[in-house]
Amino acid sequence: MIKGLHHIGIASRNIAKDTAFFETFGYHPQSPEREDVQADIRVQFLSAGNQPDLELVANLSKEGPVSPHLQARRKIFHFAYETDDIEADAQKMIDEQNASFLVPITQVEDGSSNIKAWCYLMFRNMMIVELVELKG
Repeated sequence: MIKGLHHIGIASRNIAKDTAFFETFGYHPQSPEREDVQADIRVQFLSAGNQPDLELVANLSKEGPVSPHLQARRKIFHFAYETDDIEADAQKMIDEQNASFLVPITQVEDGSSNIKAWCYLMFRNMMIVELVELKG
């Protein structure tokens, strides 16, 4: 079941510069920046009190998955929702909303994140939604 908004994904050319920008609004890094080689991205989570968490997402390679958003000058990359059953909720969105996997369900193997698994879904209206299932 979808539990609520987990974070907003922000397309970034330069995570350090974007982190400094969002510090203006009270945001600070939650943990060290990390790379996901399989997804070809580098991410930095930011938090600020009662505001939604942000995930800065940058390409690892020159033409990574964030490139189309940066080229179109769109900073909002995705909305991420927490789920307690990622497989069931992803399947429900595929069945009921004609969504398709942009990135299939991926298990997080390292200990640097409280995320157990995640996936990106693309909807017919071109909206990208990430589902995240947290550990424990």
